[in-house]
Amino acid sequence: MYKRLFTALILLCFFVSHSCAIDVSAKSAILYEPETKTVLFEKDSKTERPIASTTKIMTALVALQHADLSETVTVPRAVVGTEGTSMYLKENEKLSVSDLLYGLLLRSGNDAASALAYHIGKGDTGRFTEMMNRTARDIGMKNSCFKNPSGLPEEGHFSTAYDMALLASRALENPLFSEIVATKEKTVAGRLLSNHNKMLRLYEGANGVKTGFTKAAGRCLVSSAERNGMTLVAVTLSAPDDWDDHTEMLDYGFDNFALKKYSSENIELPELPVAGGTLDAVSVNVCGELTFLTEKSKENGVKTEIILPRFVYAPVTSGDVVGEIRYVLNGENLGSLSVVSCDTVTEYKSKSFIRKILDFFGRK
Repeated sequence: MYKRLFTALILLCFFVSHSCAIDVSAKSAILYEPETKTVLFEKDSKTERPIASTTKIMTALVALQHADLSETVTVPRAVVGTEGTSMYLKENEKLSVSDLLYGLLLRSGNDAASALAYHIGKGDTGRFTEMMNRTARDIGMKNSCFKNPSGLPEEGHFSTAYDMALLASRALENPLFSEIVATKEKTVAGRLLSNHNKMLRLYEGANGVKTGFTKAAGRCLVSSAERNGMTLVAVTLSAPDDWDDHTEMLDYGFDNFALKKYSSENIELPELPVAGGTLDAVSVNVCGELTFLTEKSKENGVKTEIILPRFVYAPVTSGDVVGEIRYVLNGENLGSLSVVSCDTVTEYKSKSFIRKILDFFGRK
């Protein structure tokens, strides 16, 4: 049985403004569901602000894209004693890219950020920041600019809560990044590194991603959590009570929304008659998977509609779309899955073709 497979993903990019439902201390905040690209809550999410060490999410992503994890990095004198948080690298010390990524994301080492930038930029950190900004454009971060790999204050270095949600969502697609930011504690190159992200210990299902703080940026936090097959990303910029802000936003998302997936499972379809073909009928199947976000209070109201013709005319090729399954909520079409033919049927070519058609309709 051959069939043309594809994935149908409905992007319910509705904007849900629940400013009355959530009260956060942050100047900018967002709660985002990555699979359907849905904003569940926002507060001033597209205002450009300094982002402190949450910058290192981008640094890690670029490193993962452009370096082999086993590559050896020799620490240059220029990065030793870098201002701010540090993993206390020593001149000429040799570490792997993987080691530095743990120092970058757990300990928030500014020296680790600089070492990665020097190594990948071949001695030119400016070349590395160009990679950061190019990656930002590829992701769709329209209101962001990176000037350094660590997030230390620098004029023109900024992003938005919305853009940081896009960045975190992309970075979490990388298995190693996800593994590192979910790690609470690890010994690397003789150093015991503890993750600064307290959400990993405070919140059920928390699995990342990065903290940040400078006087200019205030407390910044990007977090993620997964429950019941749904991942949510929360971002706060300049948030005095960031842990509470993220707990409130994530609780709101998990308490009120569910990610629904529909596929061919549990859908049985009859054979579809064929007119004028060498076979009288073809078997059909549902193709792909449909994903959408719905409010929990409404999820049981989703109805399934099977849209199929009474018959199809030959020729029919395996994989041809012959109908659809629609998913409807309160009269609104949430999306659909294609119904495809599982068989190939050639046209009945003979002098009695008309008789074949008449015979077909005579069976009805």
